[in-house]
Amino acid sequence: MWNLPIAMVVVRPTRYTYGFINTYPTFTLCGFQKEYRKALNLLGTKSGRDGDKISEAGLSPTASEKVDAPIYQEADLSIECRKIYFHDFNPEQFLDERIDKHYALKDYHRMIFGEILMVKGNAAKYSEK
Repeated sequence: MWNLPIAMVVVRPTRYTYGFINTYPTFTLCGFQKEYRKALNLLGTKSGRDGDKISEAGLSPTASEKVDAPIYQEADLSIECRKIYFHDFNPEQFLDERIDKHYALKDYHRMIFGEILMVKGNAAKYSEK
């Protein structure tokens, strides 16, 4: 997109991560093998506001190469990005009535587009065999 390698993420304003992704100019995405599913489920269901869920999940943040946002030692794939655009979901643009039921709190996602600056790992591990 825009003649750049792009990654896009979506985050609700009610998530603790929302403050971080809006404050800092960079973000990272990490891919993990199936053995980390339980740890990732914990990250997705427990708020970082309530304690150190990263340590509880047994993950080890480490420095990225190109950006200030961390990656994880346990990740098999890491993508380092610099934010270049965001857009907030607008419920008036939902084309399917089933979508709105997921927003009882009216906490519509924000889409953040990032220019990919670095990819590390073995993407073949994530392809279907």
